[in-house]
Amino acid sequence: MNHTTPKFSEAIKAAAALPSALFVLSSAHDGRRAGILARGVQVCADEPLLDSVTIRSGHWITSILRDSHHFALWRVEPGEALTLKKFADPVRPRMGDPFDGRPLDPLVTGAPIPASAQLALDCEVFRHID
Repeated sequence: MNHTTPKFSEAIKAAAALPSALFVLSSAHDGRRAGILARGVQVCADEPLLDSVTIRSGHWITSILRDSHHFALWRVEPGEALTLKKFADPVRPRMGDPFDGRPLDPLVTGAPIPASAQLALDCEVFRHID
């Protein structure tokens, strides 16, 4: 994975996959990391590229998103049963950090992205609507 900001055309190609793919939204702040399956992801604008992500109001990950102001969206590839198991539960994981034991390749914002992710977007919170 390239550690530089993707070119605009590459970001648009990645954004084109949003409506048809399953993504994990991940974020980190002050030593806490979290991720959830993101089913409501769509492109809102092309320039600048703005994505909209919908999660349940009051979800436990919102405090991490609020404090970090950053998140990553990375595509879940077919056959990644372990990823689905670790990030599908809407209840806060009590079994520890879901990223433990996974090689990570965070980009500019520091949001956790698995090194195996073939498609990832590094994002900054532009606006939060509750």
